[in-house]
Amino acid sequence: MKRGKHVYIEKPCAHDVTEARTLRRIAKERKVASQQGNQGMATDSFRRTLELVQQGAVGEIREAHVWYVFGGSGPRQRPKDRPPVPDHLDWDLFLGPAPLRPYHPSYVSGWGGWREYGAGCLGGGGSHSINMAFKALNLRALWEGPGGAAGTIRVETEIPEPCPENFPRWQKVRYDVPARGPLPPARIYWYNAQEAELKRQGIWQRLEKIAGRSLEWEKSWTPRSGTLLVGSKGVVHTNAHNSMCALLPEKDFPNTGGPPQTLPRAGSHEREWLAACRGGPVPMSNFDHSGPAMELMLLGNVASLVGQPLAFDPVACKIAGNDEADRALRPPHREGWSL
Repeated sequence: MKRGKHVYIEKPCAHDVTEARTLRRIAKERKVASQQGNQGMATDSFRRTLELVQQGAVGEIREAHVWYVFGGSGPRQRPKDRPPVPDHLDWDLFLGPAPLRPYHPSYVSGWGGWREYGAGCLGGGGSHSINMAFKALNLRALWEGPGGAAGTIRVETEIPEPCPENFPRWQKVRYDVPARGPLPPARIYWYNAQEAELKRQGIWQRLEKIAGRSLEWEKSWTPRSGTLLVGSKGVVHTNAHNSMCALLPEKDFPNTGGPPQTLPRAGSHEREWLAACRGGPVPMSNFDHSGPAMELMLLGNVASLVGQPLAFDPVACKIAGNDEADRALRPPHREGWSL
């Protein structure tokens, strides 16, 4: 991007909050076309549903639930054996900005399960699942600074045990966001666990009661993960990738399908980005959206690392009153890999 090149990047677009912030800043400064791979946002279903929500179809939304049927490894010991580095692997390049450590194949095959290399389910699944809630609740306004919606995002998490180097077996996160212009304060719940654990804690049953129907989507990848936006007039239910959406109860919303009427049709996620590269409209998942959305998700990783409630200022990119958590927004990079 610093060289003026347009960038399409798969999720997660960043490893930590400051990386996401930096991507957004550079894309804006260099005026390049950017897009994160959130293909669900390019579907007619996503865009038509978002239009209806923004027009007030489900009323005032003060509560959203995002869940992903997936669990972390829990705490793991680092491997102690020292096998040789394969000839085909540049180990130094693989590590990139992460600390220098002896090679082990488990770091390569299971890189996403180590905090130094991956972003866990919040980074992976969250990159797809948060977009309807983020757009519908206009959370982007909190990052705008002057003229936007000032306020602090409060983050609190629950995990089964400390997990300093890996990701928890299950995790619940609560995000409390302040009012955004005419929109009221809202609370977003994130759940990441195996389905049996979600049911053991009663979360699954509570979500089904809110939806008033099964949580499963037929013919959908990760069909039992998804989101619910709870409005005063109805509920929005999406699959994990936000590519299949419905307004509930369906009998109250009989004409919610078809192409979007005010938002542009994408054709495809990649074509939308290619059009932007040629001077066309800004893609919907450009870094001005996906950067802040990724920051919100990655705050959950910071909360599980420090084990305390957090107060995040999205304009200043600071956590007040907790130096350890604030440092975790910008973990150090190895020499030669600084931003």
